[in-house]
Amino acid sequence: MVDGQVMKVGESAGKITIKHGPIKKLDMGEGMTMVFRASDPAMLKQVKSGDNIRFDAENVIGQYTVAKSRRRNSGDFVAACRRINERLLNGAFQWRSNCQ
Repeated sequence: MVDGQVMKVGESAGKITIKHGPIKKLDMGEGMTMVFRASDPAMLKQVKSGDNIRFDAENVIGQYTVAKSRRRNSGDFVAACRRINERLLNGAFQWRSNCQ
């Protein structure tokens, strides 16, 4: 999956413009901004311009297509912190200090 930022969503055309980093599996060694077709038009309703996403792109019959995507936001970080805190409280992790 590749990190990117949604620049424009074209629901009626079924396309999304994404500013992204390199996509090695598509032989794109440099980041760029480009238009992708959405494999599922419903995914276009889940994002908006400015959203940071992780996505998987494919070349489908000569058209670059977003096969799947998910939004990245600070909520992901907050949720991860909560899971770690829960594990600490439940004793799954033990704090070890080298300070004596």
